[in-house]
Amino acid sequence: MAGILNLHNFSRVLIYSLFLHIWTVFAQNTTNNSTAPTIRWSACPSGIPPGVDCGSIQVPLSYKSGNSTVSDGNQTVSLLLTRLNSTGNGTQNPLFFNPGGPGVPASTLVAAGQFVPNFGVSDAVRRVYTIIGLDPRGVGYSTPIKCDPNIYNQRIRTFVSDNASYQALVSYNRRFGQSCANLTGPLLNNLDTVHVAKDHELVRRALNATKFNLLGLSYGTLLGQQYLSLFPNTVGRMALDGPVDHSQSEPSTFSFSGDTNNTCALNGNNTRQVFNDLLLKADASPIPAPSCNGTCQPNVTGEDIRYNVQSFLQFVDLSYASNWTGLGVALQDASNGNATALSTPLALTQNATSIEGSPFSYLAIGCQDWLHQARSATDLELRLQAVQPFAPLTAGASQTYYYQSRCLGWPAPLTNGQVLLNTTITQRAPTVLIAHSVYDPSCSSVWADGVRQQLPNSVSITRNGSGHLSHFLLGDTRAVLDNFLANGTLPPDGSIYQT
Repeated sequence: MAGILNLHNFSRVLIYSLFLHIWTVFAQNTTNNSTAPTIRWSACPSGIPPGVDCGSIQVPLSYKSGNSTVSDGNQTVSLLLTRLNSTGNGTQNPLFFNPGGPGVPASTLVAAGQFVPNFGVSDAVRRVYTIIGLDPRGVGYSTPIKCDPNIYNQRIRTFVSDNASYQALVSYNRRFGQSCANLTGPLLNNLDTVHVAKDHELVRRALNATKFNLLGLSYGTLLGQQYLSLFPNTVGRMALDGPVDHSQSEPSTFSFSGDTNNTCALNGNNTRQVFNDLLLKADASPIPAPSCNGTCQPNVTGEDIRYNVQSFLQFVDLSYASNWTGLGVALQDASNGNATALSTPLALTQNATSIEGSPFSYLAIGCQDWLHQARSATDLELRLQAVQPFAPLTAGASQTYYYQSRCLGWPAPLTNGQVLLNTTITQRAPTVLIAHSVYDPSCSSVWADGVRQQLPNSVSITRNGSGHLSHFLLGDTRAVLDNFLANGTLPPDGSIYQT
C-alpha cells in the first residue's frame, strides 16, 4: 500500500510538473505576444503616392545575438511601412517587397507600383497578397541616418596612389562618419542586414502572419538570405532577383553595345574609343557640369565618370531609370564639354526620402555589411589591378570598391562582414527562386551561382540579356517570378528566358 501511495504521489508530482511546464511555455508565449511591438496605422507622409495604408512600428535599436529578437537594451527605432491591400481574397501572409539599394524606400515603391507597372507586381500576385513595403532602419521614412552634407559634398579621391592620398581618404572618411555618428546617434552602430532581417520578423508577427513571403531585388536578396538563415521555419515563398553573394568580393564589369544600337547617340562611332578619350580628358582636367545648379558637382573627374556610368548600365531601355540610351547621350555631351549627366549628385535634405534613396544610408549600411580592411594605398591598388582585366574601362570602380575605400576609418564597427551561409540551416527552408541576367553590371553570374550553392533548396533561372534586374522589365522572367509567388509554380531548374 505504501508503495502504491508513493507511486500515486509521484504521478501527481509528475502531472503537476508537466502542467507547470506547459503553463510556463504558454505564459512565455503569451507574454511575448502581448509585449511584441504593434503597428499604428495613420495618415501617410505627403511624399507617398495615394492608395496605400501607412503604419509605424517601434522595434529594438539592438537585438541580442543569434536569431533572438529580444531587445538588447531599452532604446527603439521607428520603422514606417505601407500596405497595398489585396484585390482578391488575399491571405493572412502578406508579401514583403524590398527594391534594393541599400537605401531605396520600399514604402514609396509599393505605392508607386499602382501607377507604374514596372515597379508593381502582376494582377495575380495582387489577388493573392497584401503587399508590404517596409523601409529598413535608416532608410526612407523610418528613423533616418543624418550626416553633415557639407562634408559629404567635399571631393575626395578613392583611387589612391600613395600614402598621403590614402591617409587623406581615411581622414575624410573618419570626419564624415563622425558627423553621422554625432547627428544620428547609436542607430549608426546598428544598421546591418541582420538587424533589418530581425525587424522584418517582428513586423511579420505584428501582422499576425504565419509565413514570411518576399520579393527581394538586389540588396533585397541579401535581406532574404539573412532572414532565411535566421528564421528558416517561417519562410513561405521567396523570389530573389539580381542576387547578392555576401560570401565573396564583387568583380566589376562594364558591358554595353552603343555602337551597334541605332537609338544610341554614339551610333556609328567607336564607343570604347570615345569613352577612353573622355576619361583621358577628365583625368587631365575636370569637365564642367554647367546644368547642375547646386544639385550635383560643378565639374566631373575621370573617377566620377568611372563610378557614375554604372547607374546607366543597370537597364538597357527602362524609361523610368538611367539607361543605355541615356549613357550614349551623356558620353556625347561630355565629349562636347558638358558632363552634367555624369556628375555626382550632391547630398541634399530631400535625398532622405527620394525614390533613389539617400547616399547616407547607402554608405552607412554598406560599411556594416562589407569588409573594408585595406591598410595602405598599395592594398587598394592591388585590388584594382586584380579586377582591371575584367573591367578595363571602369578600372574596378564598383559598389564593392566604393565600400572598401569609403568605409576605411568609419566610426561604426563592421558587424556583418561576408561569410558563407550555414547550409545546415538554410536547407530547412522551402524552395527559393533565384533569377539573374547573363550580363549584369552589378551582381554577376558568379554571385548568382554562389547564392545557389548556399541555398540548397533553390531553383535558378537566367535571363539571357543585359542589365541588373529582371522584375522591372515586364518580360518572361518577371512572369515566372510572379507566377511562383502567386501560386507556387516553379520553372525547371536552369531555365533560360530571353526577356
